[in-house]
Amino acid sequence: MADINSYGIKFSEERYASKDDVKKHFNMSSVDQFWNLILDYRKGLTSTFELPSIDRVKYSLVFTKSISNRINDVERKLCKAYMEYINLSSRAKNIFEHKRYERIASSILASNNIAMSPTFVDSLIDKNISTIPSDYLVLANYLEALNYIKSYDGSKISLYDLNSIYSILESGTKSSLGKDDIIFRKLECEEPHYYNQGYVYKSALVDRIPDMMNSLIEFVNDENHYALVRAISCLFYVDYVMPYDYLRSEDSVLNFKLVLARND
Repeated sequence: MADINSYGIKFSEERYASKDDVKKHFNMSSVDQFWNLILDYRKGLTSTFELPSIDRVKYSLVFTKSISNRINDVERKLCKAYMEYINLSSRAKNIFEHKRYERIASSILASNNIAMSPTFVDSLIDKNISTIPSDYLVLANYLEALNYIKSYDGSKISLYDLNSIYSILESGTKSSLGKDDIIFRKLECEEPHYYNQGYVYKSALVDRIPDMMNSLIEFVNDENHYALVRAISCLFYVDYVMPYDYLRSEDSVLNFKLVLARND
C-alpha cells in the first residue's frame, strides 16, 4: 500500500504523468510495475461520465486531490466575481460588460486576421451599425450569440439552445424551427482511417451525433458534477463531435460559456 500511495502521489498529485512521462523519469523502456501502482492509486479517484466516445466507450475523469482543489479554487473565484458583478450599479455593469465584449472582439478579430478600428468595434457592440460588411459578420454573429446566452430564463440547457447558438453564429438569427426540430450535420467530414489497432476519427459519424448530443445535454444538466467540469467537458465534447458543419471552435467556446452562464 505504501508503494501505491508514494508512486500515486508523485505521478498523480504532484504532477499528472502519462506512462511515457514515467518512462522518462526512470529512464526505462518498461515501467509496468510502477505504472500499475499508479493506476491502482487513480482507480479509487475515477469518476465515469455518461458521455460516450464515438466508439461507445464512456469518458472518465480522475479527481485527484490536487485536481479537485484546483477546481474548487476556480469555482470559488468565479462565485466571488459573480457576487461582485451583481452588486454593481446598472451603469457599472454596462461598462464592465462593454469592456469584456471589447476583449472578446479583439480575440476573435486576431484569430481571424481581421483588422477593425476600436470605434467600429464599439459601434458593433452597441448595435449602431445598419449594414455590417461581410468580413465582420463572424464577429457580429458571435456577439449576438453571447446576447442569447446572456438572456438566461432559468430553464435547463436543451438541444434547442445548442441549435440556436449555432444558428445565430452562422446566420445572425435564431433558427425559426420549433424546439423539437433539431438539425445536425448531415455529411461526414472525413472517413475514419485505421491506425495502430483502432480507428481514428476527425469528428463523430453522422449517425452517432444525435445520441452523443443527447448524452451531452443530460451531462451538462447533472448538478452532481462540478459546473466547471461540465463546462470544460462541453467545450471538448462539442469540438470532438462537431455536430454542425462550420465554425467548430467558435461554437465549442460559446457552449462552454452557455454551461457556465446556466450554472450561476
